[in-house]
Amino acid sequence: MIIEKDLQQQERLPDELDLEERNRISKMLGAIYVGPINDMGNTLATIINKEGEEETIMVNLAGRKINREKYTKTIPGKDIGDPILVKLKDGKYRFLLPDGSYLENLEDGKIHEFGSAYPFDGQYARIRIKTEDNKQYERLIRKDGQFASGSFREIYPPSCGISKAILDTGEVVYINSKTGKIIRDDIESGREYSDDGTDMPFVVIRKRGKDWFMDKNGHVRYDLGGFESAKTVRNGISLVRIDGLYRLLNLNDGSYIKLENGSTFFDNANSFSEGFTGVEKNGQWYIIDKSGKIIKSGLKGVRSFHEGYCIIDKGDGIYLINTDGTEIAGPYTDINGISDGFFALKVGYSEWRIGNIDGTTLPGIFHDAGKFKNGVMKVAIKKEDGSVWGAYINKKGESVFTPYKL
Repeated sequence: MIIEKDLQQQERLPDELDLEERNRISKMLGAIYVGPINDMGNTLATIINKEGEEETIMVNLAGRKINREKYTKTIPGKDIGDPILVKLKDGKYRFLLPDGSYLENLEDGKIHEFGSAYPFDGQYARIRIKTEDNKQYERLIRKDGQFASGSFREIYPPSCGISKAILDTGEVVYINSKTGKIIRDDIESGREYSDDGTDMPFVVIRKRGKDWFMDKNGHVRYDLGGFESAKTVRNGISLVRIDGLYRLLNLNDGSYIKLENGSTFFDNANSFSEGFTGVEKNGQWYIIDKSGKIIKSGLKGVRSFHEGYCIIDKGDGIYLINTDGTEIAGPYTDINGISDGFFALKVGYSEWRIGNIDGTTLPGIFHDAGKFKNGVMKVAIKKEDGSVWGAYINKKGESVFTPYKL
């Protein structure tokens, strides 16, 4: 169980000091993981109990528990300072606040407790409630504890100011997130996701056997046409399929992105990320920008850009490149993403090392490795006796917290 998100709402401790304090708390408690320290001086620490199970507690800088609860699951929200979704020993869910208290119902002052819930995604979280007659329904809740929607069989967090919901009848509707008013009820099915907030706000809906784009007022953009499928809008561009082939539709002007050779149809393609994407034509993958300019060609595979870098497959191995196509690292058996300028690289069949975009490599060889989050990376270490241990390292490659046997 990994606490992945910062609780802080105000100024946080410098990363090195924060991690130093967290490591001190870990040694004090024998904790296998200690999350970032929030603005109230509290943090979440994960320990192994006498039964050999992981459990998480909230403690202060002195290592003293802030409340009585022990959590079997903790899930952070999307933003810094969001209430953290926690699962109690009895299986119920609550939202934990930075001071150790819980999100309360504004109407009756009681602690919100749910049979199931999802973490905060923006201003809202999705919760599931069971009635006395054993029926279940979902609602949206705000960070202040107030319910933000009526009850539905399913309801999804808002995008573009509207939410997708499913009625008891199975009917798909879209509602205004603020008023709860249904703005569209003639949809066969719909996506709960829309754009990434940087460009045109559209959601993809299914109507008359085709995918269409709908704006936040419920207006369907019939002028853009209907498609066999349309994927989530990224950077104002959606990946659509027509007659089994893919095209990249610019929703700002309704045009299709062309390669430098004039082609707008592809055998396969990825969604845009950070202004770039990968497209496949005749068995060859290209990396292009929003103008259709080819950045890199002759590839066997392309992943998404992250932090200005992309992982590619050239056939002879996996490489890391930057936005102008320059190879930064490789070839390796595999590369596991970019986080804070670091990446896990696989050498051979079972050895992982940690590389930096500056060309250096951290000390240590690992059985497995993840990504840096909150200043630490989770790794697995295989010992001479064949046992595998879980551990965390900092950005110097040093072990932090208490290692534990997997």
